[in-house]
Amino acid sequence: MDKNGNWKIVVNIPGQVRILDGGDWTTVREIFASFTMKFKTWTNTTGGTDAKHKKFVMSPKSLELTEMKVMKGSEVMEDEQMMIQSIVNIQLEAMGKRFKDFPYVMSWILRRMPKEFQCLGFKVHDIDLASKKSEIQLSLYG
Repeated sequence: MDKNGNWKIVVNIPGQVRILDGGDWTTVREIFASFTMKFKTWTNTTGGTDAKHKKFVMSPKSLELTEMKVMKGSEVMEDEQMMIQSIVNIQLEAMGKRFKDFPYVMSWILRRMPKEFQCLGFKVHDIDLASKKSEIQLSLYG
């Protein structure tokens, strides 16, 4: 995460393609896929700075299959992995055009605060979210 609230998350997924050969399962391909998702978080105060109008917004930017390995035993299946990666990225790019911002009104978030906070003497009236370099600062105001 950077100081402007831009996030980059990488998810690695291993897998196997197995077939039932007679009565035994045989591994025909081993797959490793690495997906990268980018999004931005920010606080929208255009409607006002009180909790009724302030919104926490998550804006998805992209989702991509950044790395793909397809193995048949110890042999790398270059053609298969390029074809799969290309097809998946075309579909993800088409899906990405439909990405929309996810706004959450702070008052909605405040209503879902754990009741235990009040038992401890905390009555939260406002939330603030600030992005710093590689960290996020969450402030609760009572």
